[in-house]
Amino acid sequence: MLLAAAIIWGLGTIAIKDSVSDFSPLWVVALRFLGAGVILIAIFFKHLVRHITKEALIASIFLGFFLGLCYMGNSIGLRYTTASVSAVLSSAYTIIVVFLGWPVLHIRPSFLSILAALLCLGGIALAALSHTNNTLHIGKGELYTLFGALAFAVHVTYTAKFAQTQDALTLTVIQIPIVGIFAAGVAFVLHGALPATMLIRDSGLLINIIYLTLGATVVAITLQNIGVAHVTPSQASLILSTETIFAILFAGIILHEALTARVFIGFILVMTGLIISEAVPHRRTHYAKYSAG
Repeated sequence: MLLAAAIIWGLGTIAIKDSVSDFSPLWVVALRFLGAGVILIAIFFKHLVRHITKEALIASIFLGFFLGLCYMGNSIGLRYTTASVSAVLSSAYTIIVVFLGWPVLHIRPSFLSILAALLCLGGIALAALSHTNNTLHIGKGELYTLFGALAFAVHVTYTAKFAQTQDALTLTVIQIPIVGIFAAGVAFVLHGALPATMLIRDSGLLINIIYLTLGATVVAITLQNIGVAHVTPSQASLILSTETIFAILFAGIILHEALTARVFIGFILVMTGLIISEAVPHRRTHYAKYSAG
């Protein structure tokens, strides 16, 4: 189930990339999460009634805000960078979580965690830096993607914190429509009303949004929540991190993106860091991680 979720999220990166070239990335996020929110609330309504509390609602609003920033940053970034680079850069959250967890969760980074973070940092730098006019620079798309990774790191860290006292499934389901409402508000302010006629005229765009809503959100989140109950947190995180592999694979097959040596080496460094971080046993409790596919 976790591997299936990673595959679905990897393909989701391609669907976003294909959608945001002519359509507002913010409206893509809004439509995806509003639709998924309605479906997930309907599916888990009885569970929500039993577990919803004032504290869970406040925590979900907080988490939904940062999850919204994550997806908006990632979706806007995909308009200006390749899907393969975006997949590698999105892994930057793993570095930030290692150190953000110290003040928030009181989990001091181990030597292996720091080593893993340095490997990821090196890989991300290779993937993000592009050679133009004999100078190295990070483009607009990479900056938006890294901003999304920062927001997701905050989301992951505080999800682990809130899940200690609140029901994890309730937190997950409630924050989905909150992301949709947040993204729709920002989209309306910045881009105006939803260009519904584009959805009617462009069947490919409509199919992408349906896939992101049903597949990459409703189905993948359901698979994740069931799957994580049957493996250790470290195994779950490692399996879900293969989303990066599938995103790069699909980018080559579907979008015909060439995997440059720089991005490939960066990807290897990032995956090595993730494996060290998640597969090697640690003395301290692992973070509860949720993928941002």
